[in-house]
Amino acid sequence: MNCGKIRKTLLESSNLEILTAELAQAKAHLHECAACRDFLQQHEALRRFLKERLGGESAPASVREEVLTAIARHRITGAPTGVANVSRRRTGEVAKYAVAAAVLLAVALSIFYYFAPFKPNQHKQSIAAELIDDHIRYRLSAQVVEQATTDPTALSQWFNNRLDFVAQIPPLAGFELAGGRLCYLFDRRLALAFYQKPDQWVSLFISRGEGIDLSAMEKIGVSGKVLCRGDGKGYQVVAWKEKDLLYALVSDRNVVNLAASW
Repeated sequence: MNCGKIRKTLLESSNLEILTAELAQAKAHLHECAACRDFLQQHEALRRFLKERLGGESAPASVREEVLTAIARHRITGAPTGVANVSRRRTGEVAKYAVAAAVLLAVALSIFYYFAPFKPNQHKQSIAAELIDDHIRYRLSAQVVEQATTDPTALSQWFNNRLDFVAQIPPLAGFELAGGRLCYLFDRRLALAFYQKPDQWVSLFISRGEGIDLSAMEKIGVSGKVLCRGDGKGYQVVAWKEKDLLYALVSDRNVVNLAASW
């Protein structure tokens, strides 16, 4: 694992109640890497600052979403963040929460920083591996889902209140929806839904498709549809773009037919 992956693993380790092989490797790396130790110390200092200065007060969800969306857009396109525009549009509201918004911006930048070691060509090579690793990580997590529900409409609404795009969660033939959670792929937030049946567990990732390059994955044509396939660690991922969104299915079984019947 590189430093970006190590930092992601360690920052998410608070959700794990068991020591996975990946977490053990990350902790071993931490003893040898001064840069990662410094990063985590700065992250913790910033977290304490946020808690001490803001207490229970936080910026409105709409402000937080706009700040994070602006940062993500800047990371992907290089365009201005638009944070200043947010302030102009919401002068009264943002003025009231100026400190909160500023600290949230710093926190967001520090979080995005741990993805810095990934370059565009590395994104291209590692998308399948990242999705597979997240499938494994969350499957092993003590809290697999943030929102437990068997209702696709209810889960879609939960995601749409937290993301900057519309994620419609579909039923999956032969599987029961178990719920979902938010997750990250490089610098963007994704919807992650889980489906299950007695002998199989499937993860569905949904993201904005802009800026994601699938050209390194194997192209296959199924039922008139072009799918991108990758594998690793005994798992398979199938990804495709539809309109302006990216969809990806991950499981330890063949998911090509599931994607083709979408």
